[in-house]
Amino acid sequence: MFKLLEETQHKLELCEKSLANYLEQKRRIFPRFYFVSTSDLLDILSNGNAPDKVNFHLPKIIAAVDHLDITPGATSTARPTATGFESCVGIEHIDFTTPLKVTPQPKTLNTKN
Repeated sequence: MFKLLEETQHKLELCEKSLANYLEQKRRIFPRFYFVSTSDLLDILSNGNAPDKVNFHLPKIIAAVDHLDITPGATSTARPTATGFESCVGIEHIDFTTPLKVTPQPKTLNTKN
């Protein structure tokens, strides 16, 4: 039983190291991720296709921004758009001159640099 526990501990350490390396790569790509905790970053990355869930973490990533105003897509397959944002310093609302499509990150990004 002790040998099994040692093997399991070793595998857990490998998983933790791999996860730490993955998160460090993401932080190097987007340095503002250094300002969020590991659990928040995991939540952001795992919900990358759900803007409403990521919107919750926006004040931790971008100073003075409380949330984006997100309008759902017209159809179930259409991507949502961001039409503006609200400041968390006082109450100020800024509308974008052109709504921005909220798109997921391309899968072709090279994260090894």
